[in-house]
Amino acid sequence: MIFLEKQNGSGEGVLLNRQKEIRKEREADQLAALTGTLVACENTAKRIQDFIDEVKKAGIKTPVEVYKLLEEEIDTLKALAKELEGDVEKMRQT
Repeated sequence: MIFLEKQNGSGEGVLLNRQKEIRKEREADQLAALTGTLVACENTAKRIQDFIDEVKKAGIKTPVEVYKLLEEEIDTLKALAKELEGDVEKMRQT
């Protein structure tokens, strides 16, 4: 590593620069994955809500427990999406 630093002349070293590049690439990949997961959570919550609305509109008698379970799932997805939004924002700031 010392040889590489002297050869580069920048003081940081070629190896250190490559490590920084790899770290930035990894962070970009993580940000993309988090953003994808966030979008998937939001889309799933919307699809569940659309399904509930269609069932109610069609007048299909569904047990209240089913609605409660689906609404709990929507709440869970929304909470997860909110956490992911915070994580995405933190990653963008760094």
